[in-house]
Amino acid sequence: FPAARLAPIDDPFPFAEVQTVNSYLCSTLHVAHAHRMRGYRWADEPEAIAAMQRKVPQSVSACYDYIERHVLRGPWVMGEQYTICDPYLFTLTLWLDGDGVDLAGLPKVADHRQRMSQRPAVHALYGFARYADDILDDLESDAPVSERAARLELLASRFVKGDAASEPVLPAVLDTARTYRIPLNLFDEFLASMRMDLTVTDYPDRPALNHYMRG
Repeated sequence: FPAARLAPIDDPFPFAEVQTVNSYLCSTLHVAHAHRMRGYRWADEPEAIAAMQRKVPQSVSACYDYIERHVLRGPWVMGEQYTICDPYLFTLTLWLDGDGVDLAGLPKVADHRQRMSQRPAVHALYGFARYADDILDDLESDAPVSERAARLELLASRFVKGDAASEPVLPAVLDTARTYRIPLNLFDEFLASMRMDLTVTDYPDRPALNHYMRG
């Protein structure tokens, strides 16, 4: 969506900086966060998984300390220009409390999260994404994979049908999709990646990983 100007695609160096930030978020911060609920991707022994979970507050805090000191320029990640980095960082910062990170020492991160939370379309899209993700990752639920898969399929079906009254998050996200003309296939790709999280623990090659990451 070049018309949205979410990345400085006409200037190689700033564009490389955007790519660098997003690469750090996906390959370092997002992975550190995932150790809290998806340790099975890296280990089989319960003791190893528990050790990863205990490490999350420290490892994720270290990531945010780096972002606070070296990445966030303010008011947006890249400075005055709002870019694709901002919604990605915002999504991750909404997991801070669960990861045991103290925002008190991260004033720029806290300001960015507050600034992003004031955008209505962000509320709608994140609410939908969080609702879907919670079906998969609710640590307090012992629902089997088959039940979670069925629940996710029901949400997807109701979204496609435009059944706004059936789920609390659908009225806002459907309105946002119409207002901003967001192609519905992008939601399909997101939900496809959510389905993979239920059963896939490894990606055999780069195309398979790219398929997951697109969603």
